[in-house]
Amino acid sequence: MEKRKDAAGYQHQCFTMMVLLNVIIVLFLTFTIVLTQYRVAAAQEAQKFIGTLKVMPERPEQRIIMVIFSLFFLCGIIYYKRKNEAEGKEKVLLWNVFEIIFLIFVLKELDMSYNGLNYAKDVGAAAYATKLKVQWLRDSGACLSPFNAFMLLQGLETMSLRIERHISNTKAITEFLNNHPQVAWVNYPGLKENKYYELGQKYLPKGAGSIFTFGIKGGLEAGKKFIESLQIFSHLANVADAKSLVIHPASTTHAQLNEEEQAAAGVRPDMIRMSVGIEDINDLLWDIDQALKATI
Repeated sequence: MEKRKDAAGYQHQCFTMMVLLNVIIVLFLTFTIVLTQYRVAAAQEAQKFIGTLKVMPERPEQRIIMVIFSLFFLCGIIYYKRKNEAEGKEKVLLWNVFEIIFLIFVLKELDMSYNGLNYAKDVGAAAYATKLKVQWLRDSGACLSPFNAFMLLQGLETMSLRIERHISNTKAITEFLNNHPQVAWVNYPGLKENKYYELGQKYLPKGAGSIFTFGIKGGLEAGKKFIESLQIFSHLANVADAKSLVIHPASTTHAQLNEEEQAAAGVRPDMIRMSVGIEDINDLLWDIDQALKATI
């Protein structure tokens, strides 16, 4: 029984010393962050200090008590910094508070999967980013498979060619619509008649993109009929796809609004929005023409 009491007393003393050590750590970090002009410099100094410490409670309940104690203490820090803000002094940066907890309970722990690496001590200012990459990213699996990475790379490497096709198709379609008898108006900065033409030439010299709107004669019902008559264009709300997309906002995405609300949002009953893809231009022009004729 006496040995058990001695062991319990020894554990209690060790735990008490750990709590006191935690208080010293928090005090040191608090004054470092408050007195240092730049937060980054404070974090670097704190990481160096924490990296020299090796003591950390092994039992979960001891860690929980230390965290709770630290949170109570940090509430005082938050109050102090908010008081300073109210007096026109340094602004409150709650990230500093979270940074203290993170540095104490995460970055200083040894990573045995990397031969006992101490991120705060061995890596320094890049401790957080390094731990994210080499440990948490590795364990969570939040990374691309080789095939998905290959597909993304292929898409990026051929993007410039696709953009050229998007823009050339869009120019041909907007010019076609601008001269079509069933079209009331076309809003595309690439057209000389557009009020944003000069700005488009200045900021988008290689083309004004592949998304535009136009007004169809006949209003709401004509817009619905046009959408239903298309055969190549896909009726979808998204944009910038490799395939050509089209939508009639007044009867779909903004149908829950009344006419006044639609007008306030810039949605007219006759408005059609197009996102031109990379299909053959003759096929696209044929599809648009036959759909316009179907609205007559």
